[in-house]
Amino acid sequence: MNHIKKASLAFLLILTICSVTGQFFKTDAKFPTQLLNVAHKSKLMVGDSSFNPYGNGQLLVKRTNHGGHGSSCIYAENTEASVLKAGYRIVSKGLYTDTLVVEPLVGSSLQEQIKELGQLDGVEYVEPNYTYRASVPLSDEKLYQIKDMLEPYAMVRVDGPLIVSAPVKAQRGSHSKFEPNDPLYKYQWHMNKVYADEGWEVGDRGKGAVVAVIDTGVAYEDYGQFKLARDLKGQAFTKPYNFVDRNEHANDDHGHGTHVAGTIAQATNNNEGVTGVAFNSTIMPLKVLSAMGSGSTQDIADAIRYAADNGANVINMSLGGPFPSRVMGEACKYAYEKGVTIICAAGNESSDDVGYPAGYDECIAVSATDTNDELSWYSNYGAKVEIAAPGGDTRVDKNGDGYKDGVLQNTINPRNVSEDVYALFQGTSMASPHAAGVAALIVGCGVANPAEVREVLKASARPVGSGVGDPRFGAGIVDAYSAQEMSQGHYKKFRYVVFVVAFLILGFALFELNRRYGWSNLVAWSSAVGAAWLAQFNSFFSADIAIFPALVLFFGSKYKICRMVSFSWAISTLAQSTYVCSSPYTVLSVFGATGHIVNGLAASIIAYLALRKDILCQGK
Repeated sequence: MNHIKKASLAFLLILTICSVTGQFFKTDAKFPTQLLNVAHKSKLMVGDSSFNPYGNGQLLVKRTNHGGHGSSCIYAENTEASVLKAGYRIVSKGLYTDTLVVEPLVGSSLQEQIKELGQLDGVEYVEPNYTYRASVPLSDEKLYQIKDMLEPYAMVRVDGPLIVSAPVKAQRGSHSKFEPNDPLYKYQWHMNKVYADEGWEVGDRGKGAVVAVIDTGVAYEDYGQFKLARDLKGQAFTKPYNFVDRNEHANDDHGHGTHVAGTIAQATNNNEGVTGVAFNSTIMPLKVLSAMGSGSTQDIADAIRYAADNGANVINMSLGGPFPSRVMGEACKYAYEKGVTIICAAGNESSDDVGYPAGYDECIAVSATDTNDELSWYSNYGAKVEIAAPGGDTRVDKNGDGYKDGVLQNTINPRNVSEDVYALFQGTSMASPHAAGVAALIVGCGVANPAEVREVLKASARPVGSGVGDPRFGAGIVDAYSAQEMSQGHYKKFRYVVFVVAFLILGFALFELNRRYGWSNLVAWSSAVGAAWLAQFNSFFSADIAIFPALVLFFGSKYKICRMVSFSWAISTLAQSTYVCSSPYTVLSVFGATGHIVNGLAASIIAYLALRKDILCQGK
């Protein structure tokens, strides 16, 4: 058996080196080539000359990956030197993306600059450092505050003609409802539209879910002039970061981000203010937009990767722009593959296409609806819209409650960041966090991989318009109650069955290994399996892909070493399948929701035949 030991240890050494030194099987994600000289369809810049989506002439340089983050300092320095020598100033370096933001010292066309920089050693590609901004309609410049029976709520009534129609009530069968004691909850018509009150009676109200709010920041702490918003007291926050100023204080100096965070997780049933969809979830405040409500590709992409690396289950991005960025697209792909569900505002240009990042395949685009379950006047729509949620309309009072039909949450006063208010906002920015909140509720029920969260969101949505598939609403309006019922029912039982079956198969394989080869060989094989598994998690060769060459090598090769290698891949794939099928934080890729089951079955076939027929040690 010494040859088996030696081969196993050699295989362990090879895989360990591979897992540490690089990802040489990894391929670059494919994204559309940027057509810089083609006018876009979006109405985003109409009447808004202050907004420049091209990032004021800045360029984003993506450096070639020479072995992963933090392991290629010499290459990075050489690239930076080349950029400086070419006549560019380095404005900033990516914190979590291997990028440089640069500005030309001498004027030339954008196309010429991209071509010049792209030819430098160490540069993978170049694109404009696009500007993105908070997804609020251009006309929504006024801060609408709400008052009623209690001080210190500011008094602002509807100005203009009062438009009253018969609002569509979100009602159905007799489900128990949780009635919070928050005094302004009665003005949150939008919570009724997503069945929040019924959803709060199901599950743990988002407990255990971490939602990254990538926005203008959140009023989550007392720090200098910034104060904790009164209706966020007692809420859980984790790992904040300010990518604009590059420090750990992601405070809101605009108002947009705090309002968004409130929709997701406002303190609820605390005799104060208003409610949030998943109020037991944890918010990760990530500031990427300035006090003007705009931010850069580099900061947003950095924040996406940061969220994925620091435990976020859900990302909400109520921001957008007209152009796709390859750097941001790769960041979204990275987060998705690490198990993060990404929810994005569809945009507010009344366009038949969504903006970005909502347009990426890894992201779930959310359109906005009003009190009558109709598409809000500003909302984008189209084939890429997957779900809808309340976004409001601050021009009218259709439900007749005396206040404009905006989404009501606690946020800061942008004119005085030390002060907080209860404000009515409108936009797909407000729709997106309703969906993110429901996604957090799903995660709290134990279903957290993004493929399944997306499926639950869509399958449980309430159809409106012409039904499922209506390009204005996608699958329909998100439903907090039905989403949790579905998560706790079919999906939860399905996971337990998969886990038990995979565990029994793995146990049988280990038992047979010990019986046939003894404990000493079992330890050697286990080491090889462990190295293979680690290598797969390090993404240098995905288990989803590895299972196929493993099959070919095993059945087609006459060399023992090839069969040993394929056997290790098979067992490690089986182990990985057991883990991911039992964990709520799994990432599914090639095969979708059944991928790891297919892999596990294929791996078990290899293991069984190897042990049953003793072909593992046959051959040369």
